[in-house]
Order: sequence, then structure tokens, then C-alpha cells
Amino acid sequence: EIVTNADCKIVNIKSLYDFPCKVVDSSFDNYADFEDVSDFINTGYTTDAEVIIKATCKIENNMGALYPKAIKVVKVGSNVLTTDSGKLNITRMSSLVDQIAWLRWHGYEVILVSSGAVACGRRELQIDHHLDSVEQRQLFSAIGQVKLVNLYYDLFREYNLHVGQVLTMKENFLTEELYRNQQACMEVMLQNGVIPVVNENDTVSVTELMFTDNDELSGLIAQMLNAETLILLSNIDGIYTGNPSNPDSKVIRSVAPDQS
Repeated sequence: EIVTNADCKIVNIKSLYDFPCKVVDSSFDNYADFEDVSDFINTGYTTDAEVIIKATCKIENNMGALYPKAIKVVKVGSNVLTTDSGKLNITRMSSLVDQIAWLRWHGYEVILVSSGAVACGRRELQIDHHLDSVEQRQLFSAIGQVKLVNLYYDLFREYNLHVGQVLTMKENFLTEELYRNQQACMEVMLQNGVIPVVNENDTVSVTELMFTDNDELSGLIAQMLNAETLILLSNIDGIYTGNPSNPDSKVIRSVAPDQS
């Protein structure tokens, strides 16, 4: 498999002597173009120094010098993204983007699972007639998803990072063909430096086959892409022994993989 313009950490940069490259040192303070890797080594860096090289030519994925980046899935819910009045919290969104950019700079791939489309749409359009719950979800998500992704686009562009929209449904996880197709879509985005912004496609999802919430969706995405870490951003302190509003409920600080 061939990847073009792929960001890769280099363990043994001598094996890439013939490749033109761009080099960023580990502190990200310096950035320079080199005709080839040997030219880079002649600048005084040691051959075993951990650096990040952005190849300007084609690199084979299975080269011994390369190892895949760890993937982190970050899920953010509507309660985190919106203020008490229901408006998008642009300051909080900006802070989230800052932190995802930091992860990218430190060698991680990130998939963002983001709610907020319905909340966005509800603030954009005032309806003076009755809509049932399905009609509201379809209408407001259709309007709000456009605004939500545009905001992410503008915020990530400040860091010269590209984002792409992935709208999915539970049916895509139920058959192998659809599952593999969705998996391939996000893999090719990551391989080409694009951050997937994932949400359920509320405009066409059938109520009976909808995800419980985006916590469920993000867990499925993390499993699909063999993610190193799943981060759930919430407005509560964690998993509780009971209803969080119950004063007797306590936060469960850690859950072992085999703990039921």
C-alpha cells in the first residue's frame, strides 16, 4: 500500500536516505526543507534522534522504518458544546480544537465524534407550527450539521488542519460490507492527514435503529479503528454507581476490562 504526503515518525532515518523530506524537530520549533535525508543528517542531528518527517514523495506503508500513529477517539456531547441557553459555546469549541491540534502535533491521529447538530439547528430556525419529534430531529439536524461542520472547519483551519464530515447510521455496523466501507473511508482520511468529524445521520436514521447516544457510536468507532484511547467529554464527573443526581451515588474512578 502506498501513502502520499504521509506524516510518519522515523525510527531509523538512514533507510530513507533517498527521499526528499520536510523535517520538524521534536519541539516543533524548527521546520525546514531538505533535498534528502542525508542532507538532513548533515545538519548535525543524530541518526537515532526522534524526529517527524513529512515525506514529499511516495513511501511504502510496510517499510521497516515506519510505525503507525496511535489513534485517539474524542467524543464530545451537546451538553459540553452548548451554553445553558442552548447556543454553541464557541470558546469551548475553540479550546477543544486547540487540544486536538496539540495531539496531532505530538504524533497522534484523532477522530472527533461530535454531537450538537440538533442544538445548532434549533437556534437557527424558529418554527411557529407543530412538528413531531422525528420531524424536529430531521429538520434541525439537517440545518445544524452544516453550521457545526463549518465552525470546525474554520477553527481547525487556523492550525492548517483539514477536517472531513462522516455521517453514519447503526445499519453501517450491522453488515460486513457496510462496516468495511466505513472503516476504509476513515482510514483513507487519516492516511491523508484529514481529521474525521463523525456524527449520526439524524436526517435519515430510523428511530428503532438509532444509536443509544454518541457514547455508543464513539465506542464502535474506537473498536473499528483499533484506537489506543477513547475519550468521552461530559458535563458530569464520570461513571456513577447510580443516578448522578442522587447524593448517595459515587463516582467509579476506574473500571477493569473484565469488570462487569
